Amino acid sequence: MRIAFDRTIATTLSREQLWALLDQAFRNSDSSPIWPHDLESIRSAQVETGALVRATYKGPAGMQSHVTYRFADVEAGRLLRYVAEPSHPLRGGGTVEILHAPAGCLLHWYGSYDVPRRPAALAAAAFTRLYFAGRFFATLEEKLRAWEAQRVQSNP
Repeated sequence: MRIAFDRTIATTLSREQLWALLDQAFRNSDSSPIWPHDLESIRSAQVETGALVRATYKGPAGMQSHVTYRFADVEAGRLLRYVAEPSHPLRGGGTVEILHAPAGCLLHWYGSYDVPRRPAALAAAAFTRLYFAGRFFATLEEKLRAWEAQRVQSNP
């Protein structure tokens, strides 16, 4: 079994502005104005190839799950790829790309996970598909829109 995700969010921010927000989020999501804090917290000492990313997923009724990823490839200002560490119940990862657009840029976030036929992996897949993924991307886009609106108000 495999689960996949592919979301694109258009923004009026420049590539540099969006990258700065993503860099901030991946270093310490608690300090990020655009991160879906109610769903996940992440931390990384640096955003560079080979660095570890520790994630805490937050679910209903106070459920928490701690997993680790590794940056497989980082091209500052353009893209980052992450892969699940062996302790993660799922196998795979994702790519976050910043693409040019006529009035700003596009945030393109996609990836996939293979789901081993083990109880922990099946539970993680169900959580990801049924609870996390849709909420994560919807909240990320909502917070990005709020950040854009705040910037417009403060820089008329």
